[in-house]
Amino acid sequence: MVAVHDVALRAGVSTSTVSHVLNGTRFVSAGLRERVRAAVEDLDYQPNAAAQSLTLKRSRTIWLIVSDIRTPFFASVARGASPC
Repeated sequence: MVAVHDVALRAGVSTSTVSHVLNGTRFVSAGLRERVRAAVEDLDYQPNAAAQSLTLKRSRTIWLIVSDIRTPFFASVARGASPC
């Protein structure tokens, strides 16, 4: 799994610069921004949702509790709530 550290090494920048580019939290020059984006693409970097939830202190997860998933209504609700 590719980490932010790997992207930073490939782009020749700090991990905080990678973070600022990915999150848009601070100004980063166009040249550095392009190097980071190229490294992200080259390494096929995908953000780690578990790590993000630890940092953000929220998981972007919803829970669905139903009495019987075999009931067509609840099955339909579960399918509608599913991102896939």
